[in-house]
Amino acid sequence: MSFTTWIAAENFYNVFLPIVLIVGLSVFLVLVFVLSYARWKRAKYLILLFIIGAAVSGIYVIEKHDQYSAYLEEYSLINPLIRDRRIIFGFPSYYSSRENRIYAQLHDIESLRNLSMYEEKLVVEELQYLGKKGHFHYFDYNGQFFKTAKKITFTKSTPYAQIIGSHFSLADADYQTIGFNKELKTMFNTILVNENSQDVIYEPIPESQVLPEEIVFSHWNF
Repeated sequence: MSFTTWIAAENFYNVFLPIVLIVGLSVFLVLVFVLSYARWKRAKYLILLFIIGAAVSGIYVIEKHDQYSAYLEEYSLINPLIRDRRIIFGFPSYYSSRENRIYAQLHDIESLRNLSMYEEKLVVEELQYLGKKGHFHYFDYNGQFFKTAKKITFTKSTPYAQIIGSHFSLADADYQTIGFNKELKTMFNTILVNENSQDVIYEPIPESQVLPEEIVFSHWNF
């Protein structure tokens, strides 16, 4: 979705539509009041004008809703990880710093893949597989030892272990002007290990030297 289309859709749902509903309800209440005192002949014209106005407005709203339906689908996916604000009746309502901190660690790869303003780029980092012990798999990444309980995929398609993620960035920088985050942390996808290493047993090193994956890959969300 283009930036201009997003702005138009956002204004339609958060500014134009509420105004139409408020004005329409106000006119209806005034019409009811007037009709209680007006003669039937004059009342017929007022009713006809109201029906015509409501029909024209209704047709326009339906056409615009069909045009901007994709906006509603994408808007439902947005959270503080992705954007720093909500739009309520045309005005920004900013998320709190606490919400931003919590959501900054969110692994929300599916939402990002379904947002048209973001581009996905595959990230691959080489690892050394050290083996398995209990529920954990152990790895060496550039001299840093870490363990993970996440499911590992053993395959013959890779000659060495690798961690794979997705990096998302805005396809159109204009979205940044309305609160979308330009650069996000890399979202974890999977870890691949050569199938010949499937039976490797981890040779323990001091546990104090083994770090959680979130520490070694601090720029990733797991």
